[in-house]
Amino acid sequence: MGRLIFTWIAMVWAVQAVAQDASGLARFEGGAFTDRRFAGTELTVHLSQGVPWRVFTLDAPRRLVVDFREVDWTGADAAALDQSERIESLRMGAFRPGWSRLVAELSEPVTIDEAGLRISPETGAAELRITLSTTSQ
Repeated sequence: MGRLIFTWIAMVWAVQAVAQDASGLARFEGGAFTDRRFAGTELTVHLSQGVPWRVFTLDAPRRLVVDFREVDWTGADAAALDQSERIESLRMGAFRPGWSRLVAELSEPVTIDEAGLRISPETGAAELRITLSTTSQ
């Protein structure tokens, strides 16, 4: 009987460990907004795995918005991420159930030149890179 209970407890523990690892929740692993040498700004976000995402801009006030499917922002520091003169403030966190959001308030109008997510075939880690350039109103 004791062996049966021990086996059952071990199985429950193993299932919980696997469920935690397979949650699908990507972790933020670094990144920054940086001004490029000649013009524009670049956002780079490193994630533990690839996730669905979208990016768009808004006016009144001017913002860059990046939505992600479930990103854990634990450890993300908005002040450390904001290394650009074009970013007035930055915030990130849960947006709605199952979705996370990064919002950058902009000092001037921008257009999205390029946006793409690269996933490492070896590790599954992902890098989102968004390139912005200044535009007119």
